Amino acid sequence: MSQIRFTRSVSLSAADVAAHGLTSDRPRNHQNTRGVQLLRAGNVEEAVSVLRPLVMPPGCCWTRPDAPFLFRRNFATALLLAGHPSGCTQLLAEMRDEAHPRVQQIRAAIGKWEKTLSLLQWVNWKTGWIDPVNRPVTLDFLAGEFDDDASSPVTSKDNSTRSTLSTAL
Repeated sequence: MSQIRFTRSVSLSAADVAAHGLTSDRPRNHQNTRGVQLLRAGNVEEAVSVLRPLVMPPGCCWTRPDAPFLFRRNFATALLLAGHPSGCTQLLAEMRDEAHPRVQQIRAAIGKWEKTLSLLQWVNWKTGWIDPVNRPVTLDFLAGEFDDDASSPVTSKDNSTRSTLSTAL
């Protein structure tokens, strides 16, 4: 015996959509979650590809004005681990959210990383934003955030994330 399914078209008002959590942000939140999972699994380049559309319009080099800071912080973390610290710092500067604990953690990781650079690399980094090759950044916290409740981000030396990717000049 086969089953027959009937579907009907339902028109929902904006109030119904909001009341039931049927917003278009749900797929974006899933995409953010996937990006964080990839970051934590060490698939940094794939995480960059997944998170980039959440923050930047296709084919553009500017950020979406409606992109939540959560997505921007995750994308900045992905850029940092992918060997693009200049992209990370530019994104953080554009956000102007220096008081957020995660932004402070990212900035601290960049500060520690800068101390590992040779004098020439440091001068190139500071004067020309040239990302040093084969100089991975180590995070002392778990990469990425799943929701915007990051007032007390998880930190663990055991769960530190290290980038092993190099970038070409």
